[in-house]
Amino acid sequence: MNVAGTSRDQMDGGDHWSLDVDKLAESVEGKLRILRPFSNNCSIYSVPKRLRELNEKAYTPQVISIGPIHYGKEELKEMEEHKRLYLRGFLELSEVNVKDFIAAIAERETRLRNCYAETIDNLSEEEFVEMVLLDCSLLIMYFLKAFSPVIQNKILTAYSINHG
Repeated sequence: MNVAGTSRDQMDGGDHWSLDVDKLAESVEGKLRILRPFSNNCSIYSVPKRLRELNEKAYTPQVISIGPIHYGKEELKEMEEHKRLYLRGFLELSEVNVKDFIAAIAERETRLRNCYAETIDNLSEEEFVEMVLLDCSLLIMYFLKAFSPVIQNKILTAYSINHG
């Protein structure tokens, strides 16, 4: 193999090509500098395009959106009020005030955004924190209502007191 500067001639049977190694290295290094590394927290990935194309409806929320990918879609906005109701129930149950809950999420915003393999830049800090606030309380309350007899009894008791 005969390398002179940045070009090679007559390789394996007469192929001829020229490569500017310095230029290519500079280009690749530039791309590596702007590449956002996966965080150790990265655990949420989008459905691959090929899989999604097999059955788009199966991978697209029909009623409620959890997380930033489908956040704000008009056809899913109806359920945002339900999320706020679940937040109110969570705040009453946990005896945490909304300001402290927001502050706890805001402290972890960068870490939470880094959980996603894709960059979440379509939401401002306020929108992202509110989305996490609503989605977390919805999920927590859903599971508590579904699987905790103690919570189920509290809800039934509160309901019977408020509705005679």
